[in-house]
Amino acid sequence: MSAAARKALEKLLSRAERAWSRNSEDATLALRMSAASFKDYLELPTRRDTDEFHAAMRAAERAGAIRIEWDSRAGEDGQILRVVLMDRAALTNHLGRTPLWDACSQAAARLSEFAPHEGARRLLEKWQIGKRPRGIGPDRVDDLVDAVRVLHGLDEYSGEDIPVRQYSVKLFNDSKRIETLLPVLDFLTSEEDDEGMARTAEEILGGLGLIRHPQPALAAGMARVVFTNGDAIRIPSPYLGLAPQSVECIEVDPRARFILTVENYTTFSEICRGKAGPIQGVVLYTAGMPSPSFLTVYAKALESTPAGIPVYHWGDIDLGGYRIAEVLSSQALAMGKNLLLWNMNPEDISRNHTPWRSLSDKEVGWMKQIAERNQWLHEYIGIDSASVAFEQEMLKPALPDGHWQKYP
Repeated sequence: MSAAARKALEKLLSRAERAWSRNSEDATLALRMSAASFKDYLELPTRRDTDEFHAAMRAAERAGAIRIEWDSRAGEDGQILRVVLMDRAALTNHLGRTPLWDACSQAAARLSEFAPHEGARRLLEKWQIGKRPRGIGPDRVDDLVDAVRVLHGLDEYSGEDIPVRQYSVKLFNDSKRIETLLPVLDFLTSEEDDEGMARTAEEILGGLGLIRHPQPALAAGMARVVFTNGDAIRIPSPYLGLAPQSVECIEVDPRARFILTVENYTTFSEICRGKAGPIQGVVLYTAGMPSPSFLTVYAKALESTPAGIPVYHWGDIDLGGYRIAEVLSSQALAMGKNLLLWNMNPEDISRNHTPWRSLSDKEVGWMKQIAERNQWLHEYIGIDSASVAFEQEMLKPALPDGHWQKYP
């Protein structure tokens, strides 16, 4: 088929899809061969190209897909005025295309075997009105169905960390299939709207409890760990690595002055080595986006934290860092605690440090929304004022309280 003819028929099909989205399928749909509507036809370079275009259109007409309206002034088979859609199904068959209405119907039918999923429903609604949120279109029905399979399969692993490639083999007999689904999984699990900033692979997988390698929970400071077998140990210096499933509870010393989670290992390690002074509270390493097993350990620490001891998080000053902080904030709130941010106000940090980079308008908007939801007013103002990002490792290790009482 002539490339120009296929383009014209595809454009006519796109109009049919938009009409279906608007529930106006009865309207007459046509494509005029004019400079305004389809100049490619007028710009065909040779008579041979024009003849090939006409032959392709006549073939579509014979298939029952369109009707050609010729310009009588140009003589027989001389010039097309417009093509009119006659049968949308015939047109899609002629083009070998799966149209939007069929893709949406197929997706809904294939998803019906699963329990309803809000993210999938939202994506289908976007497709039905002709949108492709974050570039995810109806051509990715298979990816949508597989992503929903991933999410529903996680129900049996509540609170556990799952090796992503082993889980992928179990579901799909393909160790890397889940990693090809990350954009769809990101959309399905995001609470942000369609224009939300894409999360990193680590953020997406970590939030689902899917891990590339098992991670111990690292803890430092003034606490005693009681294990499920009845053993107990005070956290030694510099820190203690914990298998999350082995922890019964974490008893925070009543003299602790803070609970602090730290996003990045380098900063956590330097704190544990005394680069910020003696640890007068409890410091936990989140390993980036906290996994379900880490959140379980975190909850056990917060559960024994005496009232009045502040709970902080310190991470990268960017959208990813604020998303991590919000996950921790939700867990803290469930335990009756309010999470505060430590060293995460870009305006304060920019007074003494060169920024890593500028924040985009979208990043600023999303970070401000997160700060507002969690009542981080100081940081909200700082984001609006400075609009710059810092990696945590750029900053000198520091702890929330400069005073210290000896911990026996």
